[in-house]
Amino acid sequence: MFIQVDKNKIVSWSPLPFEGCTHEVEIDYNDYTQNPDKYIFDKNTQEIILNPEYENIQKEEEEKRIANLYMTRGDMFEALILAFGKDKNDIRTMVETLPGLSEIEKKLYLNRFDEALNFYRSHPAVDLLGAMLGVSKEGMDKFFDSKDYKDLLPSY
Repeated sequence: MFIQVDKNKIVSWSPLPFEGCTHEVEIDYNDYTQNPDKYIFDKNTQEIILNPEYENIQKEEEEKRIANLYMTRGDMFEALILAFGKDKNDIRTMVETLPGLSEIEKKLYLNRFDEALNFYRSHPAVDLLGAMLGVSKEGMDKFFDSKDYKDLLPSY
């Protein structure tokens, strides 16, 4: 792969030599194009190296992606019926009798379950729902990603 470096940053790259090219590097062009954050230019060695922060960057991006997932109200309650046999009235009763929540918190959660048109993964009500049903954070993440009620069920 051929790159152009300016001020210790990769500004252009190509599988073929080009005008302004400053380095030829042994990195797969397609991999670099699909994962540009995976590599950085090391100004000390004047080489492209694996970015030591790449795993953290990937983790942060995945957390953002998961947080923005949502599903419709109908899909949420249908999944709860299929996975647990619980409908919105059952969920309401669970929240109303949940110890440790203030009356205001209960009202806020109940309002979310009663009125939301969509359920977003990042909303605390989803974590509360998961905890009440014995579904881990990772299980809720997977469920919102797949929209498959089977992902709510414990895997043995």
